Amino acid sequence: MGPTVAAVAERIAEGLAGGWDLAPLGLEYPANPFSYRRSCRAGADALATTLGRLAAHDPARRLVIIGLSQGADVVRRTLADPALVPDAARLLSAVVLLGDPTRRPGDPGQRGSRDPRPGILAHRATPVPATFHDRLWSYTLAGDAISAHRRGPAALVFSGSHTHYVRDRDGVLGLAAAFVVDQLTAPTSGH
Repeated sequence: MGPTVAAVAERIAEGLAGGWDLAPLGLEYPANPFSYRRSCRAGADALATTLGRLAAHDPARRLVIIGLSQGADVVRRTLADPALVPDAARLLSAVVLLGDPTRRPGDPGQRGSRDPRPGILAHRATPVPATFHDRLWSYTLAGDAISAHRRGPAALVFSGSHTHYVRDRDGVLGLAAAFVVDQLTAPTSGH
């Protein structure tokens, strides 16, 4: 788990203030911008397998997924995968996407930048299924040239604010954590 996602997890723990058995878990997959498609497929397969394993081990568990950049794309692909175990999908309480390179303006759950330009990989975006829309929170920082593409291929080198999520710009880490805490403490609706 990278520092940005870990910082959100820490804020979630603070927001829940005890009584919760939290077990943050980083996903091992070969995140690689040079073999992007292959590494996203590997990540989505690993996430679907992990979610299925967690659901089988503890069917009362509530799950939260947080993806940053390529991890956001991995999360999208996993949620749309028909092989995702239905019990795992039911246990998902919250989904957070940060700096999503497959962002499309107008997608459900959009927060942050109102930039009308889509992410650099929006043309390859896997739509988040409607069953997850009420559990989805996605944030793009203003000036993020990866998730609000405006520089062409140069965005891969000059990414603007894409690396600023970890700096908690706009208070994004606390906002993401507050969404998750709200989702976890709300009465369950039997997703």
